[in-house]
Amino acid sequence: MSVKRKHQVDHYEFGQEGFDYVTGTETGEWIAIQAIGVGGAVLSATCSEGDNLPSIEVSEGMVIVGAFTDLEVTSGAILAYRK
Repeated sequence: MSVKRKHQVDHYEFGQEGFDYVTGTETGEWIAIQAIGVGGAVLSATCSEGDNLPSIEVSEGMVIVGAFTDLEVTSGAILAYRK
């Protein structure tokens, strides 16, 4: 029997609810964010669980998994995967 944690995402579920292309400020519910484009992105994020992300630089292709509710991208672009 496998145990599934509250926010665990199965590989086949990731991205099945779609994503948002974010270059500014957005409010919603996302399970992961991915920096896209050359140079990555600078962003901050509010999380419904755990710590918020202050203004951080995220390299191109890097994925951060969490329970995100507010996103602010100040440089570059990200894909925010819907919950």
